[in-house]
Amino acid sequence: MATPTTQECAYRYECENLGILRCSACKKVWYCSKGCQKNNWNQHIFDCTVPIHTAYFLNRACLRDLIPTDYQTRIDYGFERAGEFQLMLLGLYQGMWYIGENLTPKEVHRWQRDGILVQKIKELFSSLLENNSGGYYP
Repeated sequence: MATPTTQECAYRYECENLGILRCSACKKVWYCSKGCQKNNWNQHIFDCTVPIHTAYFLNRACLRDLIPTDYQTRIDYGFERAGEFQLMLLGLYQGMWYIGENLTPKEVHRWQRDGILVQKIKELFSSLLENNSGGYYP
């Protein structure tokens, strides 16, 4: 039986193990476990060969504390219409990711696609105490 080829785990900021599983889409990076692959997915998707939904660009912009520059993301999530309130909108989306700690870009994309994004954001923020919803939600 041949020994599998190993590389450094692509989730290298949190993991120092050797990878034995390769990304099935691009076959360019290795992971030591499914857990590391899942944890690294929101970053790896930008280098992988799979199609990227605009919610991934929104998520990355929020993590970097930057207004999205991808045109379709700006359209899909209201930045093109927000004018001088773009920073407020960014803060709202950052709060959405913070409150929905298990929220994935895939789910946010589904909300946007199905026309229920505003409803779902309201549900997330209404789960907080009234004085604890932050300055961006009102």
